[in-house]
Amino acid sequence: MSTTTTVTDNFLDPQYFAQLQTVFMSNEVVPWRLEPFVSNYGDEVNPYEHYFVCPIFYGLEVVEPKLHKLLMPLYQQLNVKALGRVRALCYPNQGQQIVHGKHVDSDSSIKACVFYLNTNDGFTEIENEGKVDSVENRALVFDGSIPHNSATCTNDKVRLVLNINYF
Repeated sequence: MSTTTTVTDNFLDPQYFAQLQTVFMSNEVVPWRLEPFVSNYGDEVNPYEHYFVCPIFYGLEVVEPKLHKLLMPLYQQLNVKALGRVRALCYPNQGQQIVHGKHVDSDSSIKACVFYLNTNDGFTEIENEGKVDSVENRALVFDGSIPHNSATCTNDKVRLVLNINYF
């Protein structure tokens, strides 16, 4: 990994992390929405690249106030000065690993954090830097203008992450 990319295990206090896991793995709290494509950045669209998303903060607006408030300690740990976008992402197990096409979170430099809510054999891959495995309570921070991609898991029901773009 480069000096601008960091991977930190056991990023959050275990008790707070357990609370996040419970909330985001609940089928009663998070309003998941189906997205038919993960990426259309430079590649052909793969019809198996669907996922579920819960926008939490977008376009200077809090979309899910309760979830946004719940994430305040995570924002503090990341030393967030200003948010760009915050989303919860759920990639369902499709019986085989689907590697999504590369994309960027922003055309200009912005910090991107992928925070892993569960351990599985899915991953995040950053162009010219390699793969980062999905390990619960791990934070991957990198420049969101660098092409990157994700992959589904085969050894759990879902792969759950938080994606936070910030300054």
